[in-house]
Amino acid sequence: SITEDLVKAAPIFEKIKVFFQGDGPTSLIFYHRKIDHGHSMHGEHELIVSDGSNIPLESKAVYFFKTRIPENDDVAGPLDPTTSTDGALSFGVIRTPLNSLE
Repeated sequence: SITEDLVKAAPIFEKIKVFFQGDGPTSLIFYHRKIDHGHSMHGEHELIVSDGSNIPLESKAVYFFKTRIPENDDVAGPLDPTTSTDGALSFGVIRTPLNSLE
């Protein structure tokens, strides 16, 4: 799929790898959009990955947050991608960006 190919691209995959590290960011937000240049029926696709501080959301997005913080509260612990039930990761969908905060 287009989205899967975009996720596997080197810059985005690197951001995901860093997120799983203990000193990586505590959140990631994925936002997929189609870029229409007006001369193509299909347009181009773009996947934006951010910590949430620099992307204006125009439609739904998927978020991931680290929920387990070690005692020093400075750095979230590393995530184990082989364990799905340790409570270290929370995720969801933001459907209508500003309306979902009300």
